[in-house]
Amino acid sequence: MQDQPKFGADTLPTYAARLDLDMSWLAHGPALGVTDPKNKYRVQFHLVTVARITVSATGFTFLSDPPKTSQTIFAMIGHDQNGLFF
Repeated sequence: MQDQPKFGADTLPTYAARLDLDMSWLAHGPALGVTDPKNKYRVQFHLVTVARITVSATGFTFLSDPPKTSQTIFAMIGHDQNGLFF
């Protein structure tokens, strides 16, 4: 059984492909967050100052604009807990 997205015709061919992502972040400052025990929700995150993503692929191509054309507006990394995991 294949895990295929539900777009296009079911008769479209499928192709084997592989995508490797290597991601790294550099964050600074104290953790920021919110805890709401009534609704069983907690989030904690850090503001990211530097992020890098390296992509390698086989079976298809991936093309992005050159890094010098990118502009970071806002980034954060963190974790949340909710429901049964609170």
